[in-house]
Amino acid sequence: SPEQETEIMNMVLEKNAITLRQIQRNIIENNDMFQNIDRVSLSTLDCVLRRYHLSMKQVYRVPFERNLERVKECIYCL
Repeated sequence: SPEQETEIMNMVLEKNAITLRQIQRNIIENNDMFQNIDRVSLSTLDCVLRRYHLSMKQVYRVPFERNLERVKECIYCL
């Protein structure tokens, strides 16, 4: 339903590093908004997010050293 899709969007907006599997788990555990839903596929979640022009990119950590001025200067020296 549109209300459920809005709730999924809110999950992503609240925590933009959330994964599809975490969204899936939240939906299954939330019996208030998602009543009688005991499973939802990752592809369905992906389709809902794409409908709202969102995609789930993998989040990765960047080493702190990469942001040092010395490193930035070396990158631009090439």
